[in-house]
Amino acid sequence: MLRFLHCADIHLTRLEDRDYSLAVFQEIVELASAREVHALLISGDLFDSHADAQALVPVVRELVRDFEGDILFIPGNHEALRDKGLGLSAFDFGKIELFEDLPCSLIQRQYDGEVVEFLLIPHARSYDDFASWEVPAPGGIPRIALAHGVVEGMAYAGPDGEEGGTAIDPLLFTRFGVNYAALGHIHARRAVTSGNCRLAYPGSARVWRKGEADARGVLFLEVENAHPAPHIRVNFLDLPAAGRYRRVAVPVELDGSLPPNLNALDCSPQDVLELALSGVVEDEKFLARNCERLHSNLEARVRRLLIDRDQVAALPGIATQPLARDFLQIWEQEFASNPDMEQQLLRARSIFLDEMRQMLGGRR
Repeated sequence: MLRFLHCADIHLTRLEDRDYSLAVFQEIVELASAREVHALLISGDLFDSHADAQALVPVVRELVRDFEGDILFIPGNHEALRDKGLGLSAFDFGKIELFEDLPCSLIQRQYDGEVVEFLLIPHARSYDDFASWEVPAPGGIPRIALAHGVVEGMAYAGPDGEEGGTAIDPLLFTRFGVNYAALGHIHARRAVTSGNCRLAYPGSARVWRKGEADARGVLFLEVENAHPAPHIRVNFLDLPAAGRYRRVAVPVELDGSLPPNLNALDCSPQDVLELALSGVVEDEKFLARNCERLHSNLEARVRRLLIDRDQVAALPGIATQPLARDFLQIWEQEFASNPDMEQQLLRARSIFLDEMRQMLGGRR
């Protein structure tokens, strides 16, 4: 049985997240070794930019030095950032095999007596001419493609969607008899099946930007050369070193107090924690002091702490309004007894307080 690890969008950087991003890549290599995979497949954006590649190639080369399997790597759109037309071929990647020849390369490898083909498609401005590519027909052995772009119908619609990805027609993979398309560029994990081809994005291997809240990880493939098509099992493997993006909704009290349980939040040193404050407050200065204390208590427990106060409005006198006090007393009882309705209750609270603010002439 053939075994592969599929990852993408690690975005190694020489800047603020240097050590964090390298720790994630190191965990990927160690996981590949522990699973005894025949090849580690990197589907683009290993580096955040060409300048990052230039700075970090020696470190990356050392991290993979003792890995016993193959490492296949295609450039993504980020490797072309600020490259001045130089490409990556000038760098010595050591055990990492770089495939940047356009439009694609087809190679064949044998592992433990079993043969597999790799169709390697580096990022390009367009793939519209794929019907003219000279790719031999499949010969009854598993064929895996590596590609970096946005497969039509699988585009990411979440927050801060990644830009710069070239559209890829899914017919490209079926035309060339691909059984598994190891994709990169979309930072959310997703997969579809088209004919005999499984198209899969593992999502970004680390938290690269705001809003990437799902678990970060890689895809582990087990491939059996069955007929009429290879049988491929795919499992997602979490990467603890990557941490999580955790967004916590924080309803602020009328006097500017914060919930006392925030100091006990479940988080790890690798996490990015965003506290999204909302509500109407009597005294903005009191709230600011509370936020400063909270920040000093929590910042050492996470990789990055963000406190968003954009949804907090100031309304002097709100704390003395009986209607507001009565509503929030009932709301707090409901919130405590119905945790599965958190979003609906937070929305109801926000609407009520916003109406109160407008009635009483409050400001943001």
